[in-house]
Amino acid sequence: MGKRCSAGRKKMRMRAVVLERPGVLKMIDKDYPEIEDDEVLVKVCVCGICGSDLHAYNGASPDIQPPIVLGHEFTGVIVETGGSVQNLQVGERVCVNPLITCGQCFFCLIHQDNRCQKIGVLGCQIDGAFAEYVAVKAKRVYRLPSNVSCEEGALLEPLAVAVHAVRHTLRGMVNSAAVFGVGAVGNLVIQVLKNLNVPLIIAVDVLSWRLDLAKKMGATTVLNARHEDVVKKILALTNGLGADASFEVAGQRLALEQALEGTRKGGYIALIGLHEEENVPLPLATVTFKELSIIGNAVYDNTDFETALELLKTRKVNPTPLITHVFPLEEASKAFEVLTRRSEPAVKVLLRISQEG
Repeated sequence: MGKRCSAGRKKMRMRAVVLERPGVLKMIDKDYPEIEDDEVLVKVCVCGICGSDLHAYNGASPDIQPPIVLGHEFTGVIVETGGSVQNLQVGERVCVNPLITCGQCFFCLIHQDNRCQKIGVLGCQIDGAFAEYVAVKAKRVYRLPSNVSCEEGALLEPLAVAVHAVRHTLRGMVNSAAVFGVGAVGNLVIQVLKNLNVPLIIAVDVLSWRLDLAKKMGATTVLNARHEDVVKKILALTNGLGADASFEVAGQRLALEQALEGTRKGGYIALIGLHEEENVPLPLATVTFKELSIIGNAVYDNTDFETALELLKTRKVNPTPLITHVFPLEEASKAFEVLTRRSEPAVKVLLRISQEG
């Protein structure tokens, strides 16, 4: 298939959902994106709602300023390619790494894109994929394997977050790991740990139905923080030592406190969850005398994204049980309500924007 030119449709319009202000989403008509030579135009099939989208919706994200079209976890079909794009074709199903980087700073030059000094994310700093079409850099586009659905592909981005957190945190093999907060990313961390043959994977949450799901996803033990002494149980499971590594995905102060107490001396704590509190106290004496390594995790690099894609392609990770809801684009407000009100079990909520793919 050849390239498709944009010259004949410059005045065409598309639907998009814009976050006008915290708590207010509105369907609008806006111009199609115009692509540059090194970009492709993607007709969006499916886009997931991320925790960062929820933070923006709740007015708790200083990095995402309304009005903006949210959405960065998406799949679609290429409908146009820029003049210099050679390796992608119109009609191909694709998934997209949504990072926006300068390509010139110290970190970009050593292939650590997630540390770019001018980093941005599609749907966070510029309009994203809660829209019928989106323009993206061709270098950020990956063909979706034929055995991976568009819905599954929409979880590639959070899977890359999980892959990065595990790779960046662990130093060699571990015998035990605790995952605090088992929403979509937490459950994907569990699956990545399972693929590394970690013998003891402890899932911690306050919702019993989430813990049931975590068990199905590969957790060997589940603990309900609402009803159990989590630290005491983790110590009992690890011969009094504590977990070799803990992953704090909940973004809650209590989860961080439990991770600090439930991780063994010399162990590792990965920070993944977004804390709405601006300042969270950290007991430095505990960190010092236990010789803990506390490791921040910011999104992923290209290697993590490619590893995540391979895990999906080889079916070593199955994200389908995490998909609890799919709404059409025009019901975006309802989709956000399901996540914010928590009136029913919801893990990964998707917006189905087109029927292609």
